[in-house]
Amino acid sequence: MFHVKPTPSSTVAILSQVIENTCIKNDLAAPTEAELSQLSSYLDLLVAWTDRVDLVSPAPIVDLAERHIADSFAAWRKLAAVAPVGGVADIGSGAGLPGLVIALLDPARTVFLVEPREKRTLFLAEVRRKLSLSNVAIEVARLEAFLSKPRSDVSLLVTRATGLEAEMLAAARSSLVDGGMVSYLVGPSWEAGILGLSPKNLNDFSYMLPRAGATHRVVTVDVPRGTVLPS
Repeated sequence: MFHVKPTPSSTVAILSQVIENTCIKNDLAAPTEAELSQLSSYLDLLVAWTDRVDLVSPAPIVDLAERHIADSFAAWRKLAAVAPVGGVADIGSGAGLPGLVIALLDPARTVFLVEPREKRTLFLAEVRRKLSLSNVAIEVARLEAFLSKPRSDVSLLVTRATGLEAEMLAAARSSLVDGGMVSYLVGPSWEAGILGLSPKNLNDFSYMLPRAGATHRVVTVDVPRGTVLPS
């Protein structure tokens, strides 16, 4: 199936409308013009590279804009209100979702993109170079290697659709500094039982992607180093 490549101006227009609708639906602060321009450039790179590297499933540009950029944008708007100060590690970053969006929206934070597949890290490096993201660090590593020792430079772990929820929490208990947090971008049917926790141990924020009519969630767990949470 062939898709017409969007021009930069059409990408900005499409993404602007998609994010505006998402912000209105979820009562979120809109991006600045500079943020929207950067997000649009990222989306252009994502579309261009998806033909060469298995980054995301091919789809019309408007669907990619909502499914990936607006989704990560809304998730970070929700998460930023409760996230501890400090570095962010996007575990299993893949195409840089949500890590690159976080880096664009919060340039004061160092964002580690942790991804074991080298072809995907080449794409991440290209986005970092093209968008001059000096706050992005790329780690060609798996979760267990990245968190093999205590990390004083990371306060928040985040993952999106990787299936690493339980492993992340276990590693975070011995690796994150006090006040750390683990966050999962998940769908409506996700249950806390996969972590061996009851809902009382979690914060759960939901948001709607209006074009798809889909409800997504950001689930967070506070994890002091060395502390085992009660079930």
